[in-house]
Amino acid sequence: MTPRGRINVTPVIAQQDYWATFYKIVEQKVAEGQLFDHPIAKDATERLQHEKPLGDS
Repeated sequence: MTPRGRINVTPVIAQQDYWATFYKIVEQKVAEGQLFDHPIAKDATERLQHEKPLGDS
């Protein structure tokens, strides 16, 4: 996760590459767009910043 609460996609994709290439455990790689739904995460972050359900911290 990044400091802003977003998923750090680059290392996740690198892990997929590692398991698919080195160990051959992953048969077929998945595109980034299939792994993460960025608009949902962005909307949730914006709502948390606006509504502040956990206070002003």
